[in-house]
Amino acid sequence: MAGLSFALGASLLALAVPRTMAAWAGLGAQPALHEVKEAREPRPEDIAAGIAALQRAIEWVPSAKRLIDLATLELEEAKRLPIGEPRREEMLRSAEAHFVEGLSLNPVDGTAWLRLAWTRAFLGASARSVVSCLVQSIDMAPNQRNLWLVRARMLLAYWPWMNAEEAPIVRRQFRTIWTIDPAMRRPLVQIAHALKRLSVLEESLKDDPEAQTEFEKLKDALPKP
Repeated sequence: MAGLSFALGASLLALAVPRTMAAWAGLGAQPALHEVKEAREPRPEDIAAGIAALQRAIEWVPSAKRLIDLATLELEEAKRLPIGEPRREEMLRSAEAHFVEGLSLNPVDGTAWLRLAWTRAFLGASARSVVSCLVQSIDMAPNQRNLWLVRARMLLAYWPWMNAEEAPIVRRQFRTIWTIDPAMRRPLVQIAHALKRLSVLEESLKDDPEAQTEFEKLKDALPKP
């Protein structure tokens, strides 16, 4: 009995040690991740420290969260680098791989799907590979308000590549934004105008007379060419 208890205790310890070490190793990423969460640009040194910390943590326990956090900081690092610099593409490729691996373990992270879409867009990947991530982001987080406008910009930019199943999902997202948060209506119209996609937004609102009326007012208030 004593031997069994010892073996059980040893097994539990063996499981606990890697998790503890991974948690400690990952602490160095928190300053950079906090800035990203607050929609601020992290300091270069914090990004570098965060990437190194998460790489060490993943050596202990490669969890979905750590993989997605690592990909997020790799994307931040890539965004800082000039287009054409080899390290930029290297960071983007690594971010894409880590997003895919993390999302395979936790596919319900709508923010990570959106960031994967950005990563693929920066890499010049096929439009369809970007669109699939954007639609997954809607499916996983349709009501996450902090994603609405940034995601709407990409949805409108990639509208020509939406298929017959995806287009209604995207229109429904625009209706949700319009209905739930009036403060986002003007910026949504401005984004659609800038991308020459006003017709897409208008079509999305066509079944709501009140929405159509306000849409026309906001459209008329846009700067004239």
